[in-house]
Amino acid sequence: MNSPDHYTNEGSSIDVVTWAKSQGLDVEGFYRINALKYLTRAGKKSTETKQEDLIKALDYIYRELTGEWIDKDLIKQKIKQCQKNTNLSQ
Repeated sequence: MNSPDHYTNEGSSIDVVTWAKSQGLDVEGFYRINALKYLTRAGKKSTETKQEDLIKALDYIYRELTGEWIDKDLIKQKIKQCQKNTNLSQ
């Protein structure tokens, strides 16, 4: 599992969502609510956080679909490529 360090407990390799699944709890609602939270607040803290919030929403959607964390660095890299390509074509 590729989860951020701050999602584990004192070096334990299990995060809360993984634990909830092991207990038979439904976590799909958790993913959807968090995705919605990040979608609706995107850019409201500051314009600098808009992209980060949208990536977090994408992360929760991706995790529900695949059970894995998204590679945020790869997503940021692809966004930069798209922005660069858009600027070149204008």
